[in-house]
Amino acid sequence: MFCGNAYARPEAHVVPRSAGGLGVEKNIITVCRRCHTVLDQTPRRDRMLAQAKHYLFSLYGEFDDEEVMYNAHSN
Repeated sequence: MFCGNAYARPEAHVVPRSAGGLGVEKNIITVCRRCHTVLDQTPRRDRMLAQAKHYLFSLYGEFDDEEVMYNAHSN
């Protein structure tokens, strides 16, 4: 997704699991271990998420965080 590393895996969540993000295709991006760490633990997160959401928009159309969150619509 970010660096083109051939050893990337589809395991990074755009809406994190800790925030109720589901492990669904629309919420997962493919990243290498290094980029996953940078995404999760550095100030570059916002910029990287903007890039990821732009990519997901190209695949699925409008991206709504609540759409990929556990029990977001249960109230």
